[in-house]
Amino acid sequence: MRFDYQKDEHTRKAVEVAPYRLINHDGIWYLAASDAGQIKAYAFSKIRLLELTPTTFQPDPALQKLLNEEDSIWLNEKKTEVVLKVTPPAASYFKRRKLLAQQVIEKELEDGGLIVSGKFAHPNQILPTIRYWLPHIHIVSPEGWQEELEAGLTDYLKRERKP
Repeated sequence: MRFDYQKDEHTRKAVEVAPYRLINHDGIWYLAASDAGQIKAYAFSKIRLLELTPTTFQPDPALQKLLNEEDSIWLNEKKTEVVLKVTPPAASYFKRRKLLAQQVIEKELEDGGLIVSGKFAHPNQILPTIRYWLPHIHIVSPEGWQEELEAGLTDYLKRERKP
């Protein structure tokens, strides 16, 4: 399969991929496909000039396993472990159900808080969840992520407000 992918207003790239499956994530459809052995998610709305090619391929069992285990569009075999400290007011929500990808409760703290971890392919997979739970959550690791989050929030608060 071949198509042009419109990444943004100014960037269009011709790609040839091996299609694996369709994914609906938060109401948006994506094509999960292998591009030179690397699995990627392509938003349907950004695909142009789709052409079916006569080329066939043997599905890679490792990529199929990755797709079966993934619950988002952040498709990447390399994951970063993120460790979070959750304050007592939010802890019960994290205990009740998994709010993070591959969530593990690492430790229950004496004050009722939690140390939780999850594995993520991209910071944008976790940052919206962290922002939602502010001020009841803090990034313990990886190093520098908490500072980046705070810098982004500071920049946002400095923006000029227009009605």
